[in-house]
Amino acid sequence: MNNIPLPTHDIILNAFATVGWVIVIFATVLGVLNRASAFFTRTLATQQLCLLAGIITGACWIPTPPSDLPLITYLHGLLYTPSAALLLIGIFSLMRRMPTPFRLLQQPPRLATPRTHLTAPLTPWHLALAISAIILYPTALGLGPWDAYRYGYFPISSVIIAGIGVLLWLWPHRPAAGPIALWLTLGVGMRQLGLCESNNVWDALLDPFAACWAIFRLWAPHPHILNKPHNTFNAIKHKK
Repeated sequence: MNNIPLPTHDIILNAFATVGWVIVIFATVLGVLNRASAFFTRTLATQQLCLLAGIITGACWIPTPPSDLPLITYLHGLLYTPSAALLLIGIFSLMRRMPTPFRLLQQPPRLATPRTHLTAPLTPWHLALAISAIILYPTALGLGPWDAYRYGYFPISSVIIAGIGVLLWLWPHRPAAGPIALWLTLGVGMRQLGLCESNNVWDALLDPFAACWAIFRLWAPHPHILNKPHNTFNAIKHKK
């Protein structure tokens, strides 16, 4: 029986989803290894962590029993294409943890960062993701007088979100607004180009994994707060 060739759009969508999951899985594994190395030994260099993370990421394509399907297949089943938020979380994490790719083999080994400096400071982008998740998902489950999720199907929603993204790009305070602008424009672009399986712009912007990460970032302690001298714990410690 001859295999039926996939349409060009399906090939592009599969390729985009695969590359997106490679970025997300590699960034997640590298972050876990970095934290573990800093907590236990603090002796592994960045090059060694990247190599180990790459091996573990490649193992996600090995078929596993009992269904003989790789882990990436299950991720495709849960969430076919990573959202713009999840992609940027992975990319920003790699930019913070990895050396320049072209100098990965040439630069001197860099030890894993101490645990107290592994978590990036809370930014307006984290707040935007968390607020969006808190508003979107409860209302989509009927826990409110209106459903914010259904408005994502309207074309005017994509126009408004893209307009907000452009305005943020033009805002003078680019370091604070840049990640939000990139998130909004990337999400709308994915929706308009058909790189998202859903027709809802919210699915292109946000997914449950990114929502849980953003809400956790609001709760997790941040080093720029913990290291301040007027912190309650430090104040008690100094008094003693």
